[in-house]
Amino acid sequence: MCTMSNKTIIQTTIGMHEVTNSDRILVHEHVFNRYPFWQQSKMEEYLLSELQKIHKQGITVICDLTAYTKPYNYYKIIEKSPVKIVSCLGFYTSRYISAQQKKQDTSTLVQSYRKAIENGIGSKKIKPGILKIAAQSYELSPLEKNSFPLVLNLVQSTICELHCMLQKGHMVMFAV
Repeated sequence: MCTMSNKTIIQTTIGMHEVTNSDRILVHEHVFNRYPFWQQSKMEEYLLSELQKIHKQGITVICDLTAYTKPYNYYKIIEKSPVKIVSCLGFYTSRYISAQQKKQDTSTLVQSYRKAIENGIGSKKIKPGILKIAAQSYELSPLEKNSFPLVLNLVQSTICELHCMLQKGHMVMFAV
């Protein structure tokens, strides 16, 4: 989320979106974790139906905090959705962090994440709007504690600031 000329603009999966007073935003949802990607057609029908329902209720934006999904796998749904979706990038407990990432130093991870934030991911170049680090419990593991230097480096090396929200084992960084 960037503030430019008194306008608040957020990065959604299909591009930048200017937030207005009429926008209603759900800030912590998990859209793409109900069905595995290989059940695409079943999931597409279900999700589009649910997104239509919440859009009729006035919801205009959803922040999807499912860090382990790849939003480009769901681009058909994203394109058809009446609700704008903000995707996240980050770590979701150690079981979803690749062995390669666990071995990388902070500067290598910062470069990788900065590239994803600035250039997008997948062939559709989807840019994440949220950086998330999820903890397994209220006490951070060594791996989760080591994520903080990564976050601080990203704050310093990206154009937009990152804001932090701590809640029940989640550390969610909103790009603003």
